[in-house]
Amino acid sequence: MVDVLARLLLSLTLFGYVTSAQNATLPPPLGKFFDGGYFAHPVYIPPEEVTLDSVLHDIARAYDTRTRLPDVMVVSEYFLKIKPYYPAPGIEYNPEKNMTFEGFVSMPATIKKPTSVLTLNALNIVAQKVEVTNFMQQQLKVKETKYDKEKQQFAIVMDKALAPGAVILISITYTGLINHFSQAGFFYTYYIDEKHKTNWMVATKLEAFHARKVFPCMDEPIYKAVFHIELTYPTAHVALSNMLEPESTVLGKGWSHIAFPPTQAMSTYLMVFTIGPYVMHSIRNKDGTLVRSVGWTGQEPYLEFAAETAGECLYQMGKFSKIKFSMEKCDHLGLPEFPAGAMENYGLVIYKYQSIAINYKTMTTTDIVEAARVLCHEVAHMWFGNLVTARWWDNLFVNEGFATYLMRFIGGRVFPQHAALEDSLMIRADLEPALEYDASPNTHPLIAPDGPYFDRITYKKGASLIRMLNDVLGEDVLWDGLSSYLTRYSNGNADHKDLWKCLTDASMKANVPGWCGPLNVTEMMDPYSHKTGFPVVNVHMSKEGRLTLTQEPFQASSTQWAIPVRTASYDSPEPRIIWVVPDDADCARKEMRSDASSKRWEVVSYASAMYGRVHYDDDSFEALLKKIETDDVPVGVKVMLIGDEVALIGRAKKANEPYSYNRLLDILNTVFHTPNIQNDPRYTLIDIAIPQLEFFANVLRDSIDAPLIDALYKNALEVAYNPKLWEASTSWDINAFAFAYLPVAVRYNIGDSVKKALKLFEEIMADCRVAQSSNGTSWCTKVPTDLHRAIYCAAAKYDNKIGSNFNSLMYYYNREVQTNPYFYQEYRSLLYGLTCTEGSQQLRTLVRDFLSSPLQPSLLFGWLKSNPKASDALLQQIRTRPDSVLSYPGLSTYLDVMTYNWRSQRRLNQFLALHEQLRNRLDPEQEKLFVKYEQRIKDNKEWSAEFTPSIVKWMYDNLVVVEKVPWTKRLPGNLIVSRYDVEITPYIPGSAQYKHSRNLTFDGKITITFGMKSQSNEIVLDAHRLVIDTDTIKLIDDQNKNIGLNSQLITKDYDNGMITMTVDEMLVPRKLYKLTIEYNGFIFDGPHRGGVVSNHNYYEFNGKKGWIFSTDFEAGPGARTLMPCADEPAYKAIVKMSVRHPADLTALSNMMDSGTDIKENGWAITTYEESPPMSAYLIAISVGHFSALTTVSKTGVLTRAYSWTGMEKYLDYTLMVGFWNLS
Repeated sequence: MVDVLARLLLSLTLFGYVTSAQNATLPPPLGKFFDGGYFAHPVYIPPEEVTLDSVLHDIARAYDTRTRLPDVMVVSEYFLKIKPYYPAPGIEYNPEKNMTFEGFVSMPATIKKPTSVLTLNALNIVAQKVEVTNFMQQQLKVKETKYDKEKQQFAIVMDKALAPGAVILISITYTGLINHFSQAGFFYTYYIDEKHKTNWMVATKLEAFHARKVFPCMDEPIYKAVFHIELTYPTAHVALSNMLEPESTVLGKGWSHIAFPPTQAMSTYLMVFTIGPYVMHSIRNKDGTLVRSVGWTGQEPYLEFAAETAGECLYQMGKFSKIKFSMEKCDHLGLPEFPAGAMENYGLVIYKYQSIAINYKTMTTTDIVEAARVLCHEVAHMWFGNLVTARWWDNLFVNEGFATYLMRFIGGRVFPQHAALEDSLMIRADLEPALEYDASPNTHPLIAPDGPYFDRITYKKGASLIRMLNDVLGEDVLWDGLSSYLTRYSNGNADHKDLWKCLTDASMKANVPGWCGPLNVTEMMDPYSHKTGFPVVNVHMSKEGRLTLTQEPFQASSTQWAIPVRTASYDSPEPRIIWVVPDDADCARKEMRSDASSKRWEVVSYASAMYGRVHYDDDSFEALLKKIETDDVPVGVKVMLIGDEVALIGRAKKANEPYSYNRLLDILNTVFHTPNIQNDPRYTLIDIAIPQLEFFANVLRDSIDAPLIDALYKNALEVAYNPKLWEASTSWDINAFAFAYLPVAVRYNIGDSVKKALKLFEEIMADCRVAQSSNGTSWCTKVPTDLHRAIYCAAAKYDNKIGSNFNSLMYYYNREVQTNPYFYQEYRSLLYGLTCTEGSQQLRTLVRDFLSSPLQPSLLFGWLKSNPKASDALLQQIRTRPDSVLSYPGLSTYLDVMTYNWRSQRRLNQFLALHEQLRNRLDPEQEKLFVKYEQRIKDNKEWSAEFTPSIVKWMYDNLVVVEKVPWTKRLPGNLIVSRYDVEITPYIPGSAQYKHSRNLTFDGKITITFGMKSQSNEIVLDAHRLVIDTDTIKLIDDQNKNIGLNSQLITKDYDNGMITMTVDEMLVPRKLYKLTIEYNGFIFDGPHRGGVVSNHNYYEFNGKKGWIFSTDFEAGPGARTLMPCADEPAYKAIVKMSVRHPADLTALSNMMDSGTDIKENGWAITTYEESPPMSAYLIAISVGHFSALTTVSKTGVLTRAYSWTGMEKYLDYTLMVGFWNLS
């Protein structure tokens, strides 16, 4: 029967998509080594960025993860023998066996419940022989075997039922597949050496459901067992496993055999073995544990950092947990490719090699920080996940959440000089992404019955909640509870309830105060554990100085939380915890304290440990910004201030509620303006600020107001510039800040950054010339790697006309990419620098070469997004050489980058024309891409029409000259202006309906009739605080002939309030021209010394507020803030005015109105008679709730005195003065 069964199993593959092991095919190499003429390509294609988030990985939902094995037996040990077949020196085998393995497993099991079916997990395994014996080694009859494909379960059906307590031995001989690394289980990977030879290695990655691909087993975390692992492997390679390797036995013909000592009890997913051409660096840490960092041949010089760091992480974890690491050794292996960022196998952790091989000549500080954190993350798992393991995957948080928290907590002890950076990274890299993800449609409860979820909720929300508990409990109490948890469940399993219970016991023991008596951690954490989302704490400061904190869910929900808010204030600067609790709590309090002044600052969530967002009302927000400028606050407060504001804007936008970007701009313009910013630059602050600054740059980059981008960056960031940033530092925080900040500084010419960068570029070039380098820049210069991106960017952006620097960068890139394919950081810096070029020829070369590269499209082209000249180069390439772009695998990225800054009708027309040109060449998927990006341009155009005016208004108010009295620069005097036809639409509260974002702005349209004194192709006018839509500018002559204007040659002079337009032909005397411009303008929020202003009144009869729009141009910013014009007294012209206004308001101007038409949505249009020729400063408009007294002077002039409604009874005197003066 067994032989028949074996023959049946021989033809059975336990998962249907592979029919036999021989069908496994190898992928082509990741890249071929060649020089493409102008542009060399690497043999290895690295990921875009290697960060801790690389640890996050998705589990393929091949089956219902809630499926469990029948709980009828327990396996105490596995005796596993594996022989793999893969290319290695000195061995030969049947080619049909390539990338397969032979396996044998025997497992003693104890029956727990009566059963005749023994069920194991198995996947992609061909069983050849199955035997079951009893403890007397007597063979038991197997009736049949079954495989459930959906459940991935292999059932051995016995002829007779087995009784509880029976001890049996299950033995299976089988074959399996060595998978591509992306499929995990038992997998292969390889590297290509300097001789272009492929070197293979094999390894296992078994979390969460992949042990079943290596051997039939009880593949659930609750079933812990001891493993006895034996490998037959190529003698030329090194074999490693969980336990320290003994001497191996040479079998001959290139094969050896090794039997590892038995492991301690552990879950199947923690078992590991690997074979490859490995080298090591070994140390003993302070506890005497052997710690080894392992790489492949040639990496020997780069392994010390990983061994030293992992060893110290291991020691610190033992110190804080009071439980020493229990195994003899702990290895840390870096592979060329791995299915995740790392895997915490007991005693042998496997990583992507970037965390293990540290090359200081190419890697930046941020690379090293990431490597250190990943190392400490995996070491923390030796306790949280390995020593105590989650009972099931719904509680993955007790493994991963703790490892994520502890990698930074322990990292701060391993590197105490960098502890402040580690703490702030908990906020920037954990808390902020967790909140972002928890507000997304992909969120789920922390305790997830349908888990596992290897995502930001499990890792980062979990870590953030532990950090919050650390803030509430205190470090000593937290570790007292964690030590109890680890001791109580050592070598076993636990879940969140067990964890919260241990922490509650520690809290009660220490009498930690909660919101109602001693803190009950279980009660506090229940909504955080089982509900999605998070709270927003609303901060309100009354005029009397009473602080009120209330909570609401960030998204619609009935959930309420017990929120520990650590606050500090002017009158109580020592931070203390205030509890914001559910409404039904017995001792809920909302009003917290009373101050003498409502303008004193209050910092809510001082330690930024609260899991939630904070929203300050206007008064408390203003006071906080003043506090930041005068005394500063912890960096985490500033990081979260930015993150919270971005999130609150996003929430309002999603809910279709009014929102504004003014507060975000105020924050960005404040957080670096602190007393000690130059001496204490913080990486996490610049890291969160730069994407937000880029958001505003993206809005303006392709517009006439692009120069405001430079002003924004300089105003926000120049205060943080310190020439010492160009020097090497021992501070990770300073170095990382320089890495992020200096490329921005050189792009926007902040301080002397360009001068410094170009000097260092010459130093690098000189170093490499002296060294006669023909293989890149990384080895031949001592200039710190953190500076290279900024240096190379400056070299390309501020290059000479013939592009000498660009050519040098391209030369060294081609050499570097061939020399250091695996240490790619330097060639990426060179690539980054190349993308800063604004030379048209250089950009054309770059686009052409990028299209030939196998590197990730988003890496290559993504850096071009912030280059203002790049989109035209991309457009030119696809117009003139469409096949080169349409055949490119990264077409979507290409179109994304090309249209990234496009939000105008001109750009939409260009894209529509391109789409039409290429329509017959596009396949269906490409057609979808063109439709997608066409719609994006339309959406951006619509969004910009609504929000750009208010954003530019903030910039005009804060970044450029508001006014000069008088304006000193005069017009050239070449224009003869005869007439203005003006249409104005002010947006002030009234009956009219308009979007909130338009409030206190106005729309304008003007047609200027003019002649020329002498011929010229330039039109210079006065225009200030106006957003001009260059697509709307039209110029015709007196024959109605259109005259072209190049919108890209229209420039503003912000210092002098002027605009210059270049036309396509000469304008000549003795002809009349009409220039039409549409634009948006800004209303000063309150009285101003002149310009376009708002005011408000309070009605005597009801006390309500009314709004007034008015102009005053004799002083202050002038008529140029209402319309483009010749804003000098000598220029007199007829004015024909029309005002669109709320229908419940009265509109007044210089002349008598000729009628008012009532329009839809509460609007009206009032038109006025033509004025006599007058200077622009005499133009007047006023809109409000006006009433008038009227009379006629003795000379027949209609005389009216206006005031707001209800005040007309006080106008008699004014009317009489006017009457007699006119008479």
